[in-house]
Amino acid sequence: MSTLTEVTKEALTLSVDERVVLAHRLWGSVEHLVSPETEKAWMNEVDRRWREVENGEVRCLPADEVMKRARESLER
Repeated sequence: MSTLTEVTKEALTLSVDERVVLAHRLWGSVEHLVSPETEKAWMNEVDRRWREVENGEVRCLPADEVMKRARESLER
């Protein structure tokens, strides 16, 4: 069986459209397991973080830098 790292590396070689489809399928396989309380907590966190961005409290990174860092962390 493949490890999560191997599966992730392979998934990242897919086209953008294929990765979007894969992400939707993966989310669809677990979204029914999320309680309404958890969903509300996630939305509260999203709102809090958006306010931090809007108020200039955090510095956003370009997507390519985020992806580079994510890939590097998965290779460890």
